[in-house]
Amino acid sequence: MRLYESVYIVAATIPEDDLPELTQKVEGIISQEEGLVVKHTPWGKNKLSYNIKTHGYRHDKGHYFHVEFLSSPPTVIELERNFKIDERFLRFITVKLEDSPDIEALKARAEEEKAKEPPAPAPAPEAEPEVEEPAPEVEAEVEEPAPEEEPTPEVEAPEVEAPVEEEPSQEEVSAQEPPAEEAEPAPEEEAEPGKEE
Repeated sequence: MRLYESVYIVAATIPEDDLPELTQKVEGIISQEEGLVVKHTPWGKNKLSYNIKTHGYRHDKGHYFHVEFLSSPPTVIELERNFKIDERFLRFITVKLEDSPDIEALKARAEEEKAKEPPAPAPAPEAEPEVEEPAPEVEAEVEEPAPEEEPTPEVEAPEVEAPVEEEPSQEEVSAQEPPAEEAEPAPEEEAEPGKEE
């Protein structure tokens, strides 16, 4: 027996309630061929890296699953054949991890994984319809107006005159402005020897 792992993607259009049926189908194929499921993990619903068009529908999301199992090569062939036949499986890949794994250690690990799984929830009993009781009437309390506050007398602020700025004289303006630079005449280009105008 060899140790394999397989990752498969189920179409996102499949209802969440039907996903356990598909995982049981995969586990059943492995068990039927005398294989052992070590670990079966749902990775959740994720966006596909590219759209997959099957049967006239373009899928952009899918439910990802990872299964690690012990089996012989014919089991892998049968599992992949079922992945190809069932249109609910969009993509799959199976990889051989080990040629001769420690079977006893893997069986113990498989038992631990099964113990970790929460038990399937029991179907909820039918809930009895709740009868709404009328809300108790509350007497409206009359709010008394808040006591009026005495108006505070207004105090007038003394008037302050703003300083008036005088316009600077012509001398002050000319002193503040930098002197205008005289434009230097552009140097005349020297005529090349032998060329005269």
